[in-house]
Amino acid sequence: MTRDKLHRVRMDVPAIILLIHLTQTHIKVMEASRGAEEARCPLGQFPCGNMSVCLPQALQCNGHNDCPNRADELLCGDNIGLADLISEKLRNKPVIPQPVTQSECFLDKYPESCDCTQTDVECVEVSLQEVPVLSPNVTWLSLRNNKIQTLPDMVFSEYSALERLFLQNNSLQFVSRDAFSGLRSLKKLFLSENLISSLGPGVFRELNQLEWLMLDHNPISGLSADTFMGLHSLMYLSMVHTSLQQLPHPSFCQHMPALDWL
Repeated sequence: MTRDKLHRVRMDVPAIILLIHLTQTHIKVMEASRGAEEARCPLGQFPCGNMSVCLPQALQCNGHNDCPNRADELLCGDNIGLADLISEKLRNKPVIPQPVTQSECFLDKYPESCDCTQTDVECVEVSLQEVPVLSPNVTWLSLRNNKIQTLPDMVFSEYSALERLFLQNNSLQFVSRDAFSGLRSLKKLFLSENLISSLGPGVFRELNQLEWLMLDHNPISGLSADTFMGLHSLMYLSMVHTSLQQLPHPSFCQHMPALDWL
C-alpha cells in the first residue's frame, strides 16, 4: 500500500463509521423483520429462520449449527454472519443468506466427534488437541473452542479447496511459518481468542486469496514488516485487544494493496 493510499485509509474514518452505522441499521431492520416469526416461539426461544422450529436462546450464535438451515449462526459477530454482511456492503452487493437445504456429507474422512454437512465440517468444543485429518475436498472448517496449542508445518497442506477456517478460542501459542502452506483458496481466517504472542515473517505468504484476517484477543507484542507478505487480496485486518505497542514501518502495508479496513 502506498503512503497516499495509507493516508486515504486514515482519512476514511468517517466513511468507516458511516458504514458501521449502515450495517447496524441493516441488522436492526433484519431483526425487526424477524419479530413476527419470534412471536410464534415461547419466551426464551428463537425460530430457525422461516421454519416452524423453536430452539432455546442459549443455542443462538454458539458456534454450532443447531438449526437445520443454520439460521442460528447467521449475523453472529466474528463467526461468519457479520463478516459476510460488511464484506458485501463494501462490494455494494445485497446480503442474501443461503441456508443449507441438504444435510448429506460429501466427505469420505472426518472425525466421528465432528458434524459434516456437504463439504462443511464442524468440530466445536470436542476437546481436540490437534488439527484432525479430513478429506481434501473440505471447504469450510470450524475448530472453535478446542485445546489446539500448535499449528505445525504443512498441517493444512492437503486442503487446497478450504475457503474458511475458524480457530477461535483454542490455546494456540505457536504458529509455524509453513502452517498455512497449501491453502490456496482460503478467503477467511479467524485466529481470535488464543495465546499467540508472535507471527513470523511470511507466515501468511501463500494465502493470496485471503480477504479477512482476524487476530483479535491475542497477546501479540510485535510484528515484522513482512508478517503480512503475500496477502494481496486482504480487505479486512482486525487486531483488536492485542499487546501491540506500535505497528511496523508503514511499508508493511505494501503487502496488502487491497486493504480497506485496519
